[in-house]
Amino acid sequence: MNIVVGSTGLIGQAVVKVLAQEKLPFLALSRAKSWTNKAALNLHDRSTWGILPPGRGVVLVAGPSFSLRDCMTRPKETRAIQVQAVVEFSIFAAQRGLFPILLSSSFVYDGSRPDFGSQDLSHPACEYGRQKAEMEAGVLEAVPESAVVRLTKVFGDFHPLVSSWWGKICSGRIIEAASDARLSPLGSQWVAETLVSLMKHPCNGIWHLSASDDISWFELAMKLADVSPAQAGRVSIRSLRQIDPSVEFVPLHGTLKPSWPRALSIPPSSLAIENLIHNITKSISDPDQNRLKLKS
Repeated sequence: MNIVVGSTGLIGQAVVKVLAQEKLPFLALSRAKSWTNKAALNLHDRSTWGILPPGRGVVLVAGPSFSLRDCMTRPKETRAIQVQAVVEFSIFAAQRGLFPILLSSSFVYDGSRPDFGSQDLSHPACEYGRQKAEMEAGVLEAVPESAVVRLTKVFGDFHPLVSSWWGKICSGRIIEAASDARLSPLGSQWVAETLVSLMKHPCNGIWHLSASDDISWFELAMKLADVSPAQAGRVSIRSLRQIDPSVEFVPLHGTLKPSWPRALSIPPSSLAIENLIHNITKSISDPDQNRLKLKS
């Protein structure tokens, strides 16, 4: 059995889709009931964990989803779920005969150089990264037969910030984008296919998934502006702290050194960006009025 916890999130949904396409047996769980699951599982509520079936299999914990700001402003609350609950749930899953796979982040490093490897010691520069590093250590110590997958930035078909940029650009306004903060975006489809590969052939340890290069938010914004109408707005170059003085962390590099148990091609960041821009620019257009609107 392949079990996905957090099946309604960006990565969880994509993994469930791939499992279904490959006709693999799976159980999709989330905090709320949906068409993919018959009951809810809340990581913060141990009384709901009994839905986890015992027996041989893999459980991918694709949640919870907290932002960097969530962790910075509500560290006690986010740590209780993102660290303590995830570690305890992993132990519970292992006791039921399941192999836990946990999702982590490139933010366990400070982004001071590219291509940190899975053997490099973590040294986070923000609360989000500290919590992820603490979760990793807790799970791997308590459940040696488990895997941690560190991801760089993952894009689906939409992204709220980039969608808002498109709406502003097409209405002739100026947007601000950071030239000093870099990311190494991956497409959710590719990430899901890779995770399913690991679920089919579970291998303990720490694994890195990353695009082969990185890009600044300013460069991404310029790519978006390049496909906008002739009278579109402009992109203004800024530092991240000029845009948001309260930001806790400015990643100067976004890549990790990829590593996983099965050989897969390493995608360039352009693949995820091109897919994102294509979906945003096509899906929020209004051909009747020849205007572009932000999708609600």
